[in-house]
This record gives sequence, C-alpha cells and structure tokens, in this order.
Amino acid sequence: MNRKSKILFILYLFGVALYAQTDYGVGNFYDRSFEGERKALLREPVRGTDVIWETTIWRVIDFRERFNQFFYYPYEKEGIEGRKNLAYTIWDAVLNGEITVFEDDEFKRPIDNEVLKKRYTVIDTLWLEIEDEEGITDYQAVIVPKEFNSEYIFQLKVKETWYLDKELSDFTVQIIGIAFVMQDVRADEEGDLELRGDVTLFWVPLMSQKVKKLLANSYVYRDYNLANLPSWEEIFYTRYFNSFIIREDNRHNTYINDYFLGIDALNEAERIENTIFEFEDELWEY
Repeated sequence: MNRKSKILFILYLFGVALYAQTDYGVGNFYDRSFEGERKALLREPVRGTDVIWETTIWRVIDFRERFNQFFYYPYEKEGIEGRKNLAYTIWDAVLNGEITVFEDDEFKRPIDNEVLKKRYTVIDTLWLEIEDEEGITDYQAVIVPKEFNSEYIFQLKVKETWYLDKELSDFTVQIIGIAFVMQDVRADEEGDLELRGDVTLFWVPLMSQKVKKLLANSYVYRDYNLANLPSWEEIFYTRYFNSFIIREDNRHNTYINDYFLGIDALNEAERIENTIFEFEDELWEY
C-alpha cells in the first residue's frame, strides 16, 4: 500500500470512528432537528401612498380535499418526529404564550389564553348503564372533558388583500389572517355523538412577526420528500393550497351564501375569482 492509500485509509477510519461516536437518537442516522434554523421570509415593505387599488377576499381551504390533506395530518397531538399539523402548531403556541389570537378578523379583540383554553375544551355527557344487585338497570350521567382536538377541524378560513403597488408596478396578494373551523360534535342524551354545525374558533394574524417566526420554524408533514420539508410560512407565501371564495369586500358585509345558494353560490365565487385575474391582465400592455 502506497503512502497516499494509507492516508486515505486512515481518514476513512477516522470518519467511521467519528460517525460512531455521534448520537442522533434511536432510529435516526443524522440530526433531524429543524427548529430555530430559519428566519421569516422578508418581503418588500409597502407604503400606503403607493397602493392605488385593493380589495379584500375571504376564502376557505377544505382539508378533506385530497390536495389539502397535509393541513389535517398528522392529527395526533404530539405529531410525528416533531412535526405537527397546523392546528396543533397554532394551539400549542397560544397556550405557551408565544402568540396572540383574536375574536374577529379585524384583530381588534385579543383572546386571553386561559379563556381560550376553557372555551374550546369540549365537555361531553355520556350515559352509562348501571345494573344493581337486584338486576335493575339504571342510567348515570358521566361528564367527560376533552382537550382541543384537531380531528374535528376540517376547514381553514383565509382573509387576504389583493392590491396594486404603483411604485413596484406589482399586483399581488397578502394573506392577513387565518381562522380554524371546527365541527361542533357533542353527545346527546343517549350518549351518541351528533354534529351541531360548524364553529369558527379564532383568528390568527399572519402579519404578526411572532406568528411569522412560528410558521417559519414549523414544518409541514408532506409526502414524497421528508428531507426537504417546507415550512408553514412557505405554504402560505407560495399559496400551495386549493380553496374557494366565500366573500368579497362589500358595503353590506355579506357572505356569498347570504344571497346565493347551491350552484349559484359556486358561480358567484368563480366570478369573483375571475374578476381579480382579469383585472390583473388588463393592467399590462404587450
């Protein structure tokens, strides 16, 4: 073995020894820690005097749609290898006092953390059959508290503003806030669960620097490539989701389903969507 081969062989053994001494935890062969490695994305600041046109749109992301299912999974509270779904990412941050959420989509009424916890801790009443020594069956009500459960969250409301910046010659959009929509599922007198409608939980201000930092360092459990996972901030920034419009800014503050139903509501949502893109096309000359 020549001198060069000996040196390469020694370096190889040194690398093997170094690798063997590195503890990445049981089941891992490299460090899978992501937290704190990324900063929030920087966007060009917008001056009010440069905005010459804008409109506000409210839309819904439905997690039951196949393309959007990464919003829903994993629905386990502890997540998978440190990655949580969006609902638990926000919920845990609120309970830890890291961010503030609001009652309204104008972000004027903040919600106290303890109030929020009590409000969205579901209490179910279950009726149990109890048989006494004489064989007589009776029913006894048992109160069962449940913690915040993302299994019942299937939609996300999005509030966004489309605007034209004359200084940058740019027609673009900013997502202002999001709100989770939970199915109100409760037990009836016989102990059976029943759906009582949908409830909008709270609004999260995406323009908050604390929220941006949280989403920038929280990773999405998406299939295909676990070594290069996007952050939640990147998902919203690139608009990597399917959605449908439920409202546009208007003088009466009404939603589409307040004046249209069924196929007419779908057509109205599509009309609003097309109006936005047609406005953009008409801005430029080729």
